[in-house]
Amino acid sequence: MPRVYGVSFSPYVRKVHVALREKGIAFDIDQTLPGDESQEYRALSPLGRVPAYRDGDFTACDSSIICAYIEKRHPTPALYPSDPEDYARALWIEEFCDTDLRSQASVIFVNRVVKPLRYKQPCDEDEIAKALTIGLPPLFGYLEQQLADNEWFVGDHMTIADITAASICGSMYYCGEKVPEDQFPNFAAFIKRMWSRPAFKEAKLIDLALIDLAISGVDIAN
Repeated sequence: MPRVYGVSFSPYVRKVHVALREKGIAFDIDQTLPGDESQEYRALSPLGRVPAYRDGDFTACDSSIICAYIEKRHPTPALYPSDPEDYARALWIEEFCDTDLRSQASVIFVNRVVKPLRYKQPCDEDEIAKALTIGLPPLFGYLEQQLADNEWFVGDHMTIADITAASICGSMYYCGEKVPEDQFPNFAAFIKRMWSRPAFKEAKLIDLALIDLAISGVDIAN
């Protein structure tokens, strides 16, 4: 059975979990924290990043590479468009969300969850306010424009673009921050639709359980 390494509430790990669940693929979870320095994990992920993936003798790291491998290994239901232009657009939305959107959305989760729980550092609400008022709005605006009034970012069915956008936004939602419906109604409604899917609901149950364990002082990597 395939195994995904990485703490579940990482948006990149969540992205792989959801892709596997949407394809109906059973998998094991190894709750590895980012920066794991063990020899075993560095053999899977040389930089210690999450997620990493093992499928029999094959291993990979980086969520985009893992999801692309899963698609080739299990092509149905397809999460990548067959049309070349749609394919390129889906990859662009995935990249935009993995880099630009993640860089701002993670400010909220890192400050409200990671800093106090893992590093015993205070939350910086000024950093969060800056992300919410300056960093995120133009990114949400771009995604609002790209989505328009369509159900999906690309084509007529869910793709990796949709999974990535919803996965990246998930962690900020856990902290009580959402895409403003009055400013970005289409994108806000899209996030709600995605998180109502069984694959995301299951991810949410695991994420919140881990956060609760972390708050209670349990080492979630063991």
